[in-house]
Order: sequence, then C-alpha cells, then structure tokens
Amino acid sequence: MDSTLKSYAFPVSGKMNVADIDAPDVLRVLKPIWRTKSETASRVRQRIEKILVPAKAAKLRSGDNPAQWDNHLEHSLPKLSAVRKVRHMPAMPYAELPSFVRNLAKRDGIAARALEMLILTSTRTGSLIA
Repeated sequence: MDSTLKSYAFPVSGKMNVADIDAPDVLRVLKPIWRTKSETASRVRQRIEKILVPAKAAKLRSGDNPAQWDNHLEHSLPKLSAVRKVRHMPAMPYAELPSFVRNLAKRDGIAARALEMLILTSTRTGSLIA
C-alpha cells in the first residue's frame, strides 16, 4: 500500500465502504495538503481515483468518481499551477556531458553506475530504483 494513502486518505476514509466515499470525503483528504504539499495532494487524488474506478467496474459503487478532476474537483479546488511554485532545475550544458560521463565512469559504487544508467537511457529515477 502506498504511504501517501496511509498518511492522508486512510485517516479520513480508510474504514469507509467504497460505495460510501463521496466528494466531501475526498475534499477532507485533499484540502489540508492541497496548498502546502501540492504534488503529494495531486498524487493522492490520482490514487484515490484509480482505486474507485475498478470499484465501480466491479459494481461496488455507482455514480461519478468523486476523486475525478475534470468537471468535478476542478470546481472545488484551485488548479495546482496556481498554488505551487514551479522551480525549473538547471540543466548541465550539453557540451559538458561527455566529460562528465567519463569522470563518472572512473568512480566506484552503485550510485555512480545508477547515474550513468540514468544519463545513458533517460530512465526516470523511480524506474531505475524499482
């Protein structure tokens, strides 16, 4: 089970029947973290939505998905772009990359190999770690 669901969703809806979860329940999960932990809140919302989709398919619930963003929660919560500051990470100049990779190859350890793999394959960090 995902730790963000344990931390944020389960205290509100963890003991509820999936059929009884509605928009106010989802908002009680999201509102406290929407402005302060916006990325986490977005992921929690997506995870709740993904749990409720198969529940509806299995006829364990009916009606609209209360965690759906489009035409639903977008009317109750501000867009994330309005509440979070976008911080772009500086990139290494492309011309410096060959030298960096050569120096990286001289280093021992799993972290150096992992970084090398990330650079060479454009893999996301989470996929490499998993």
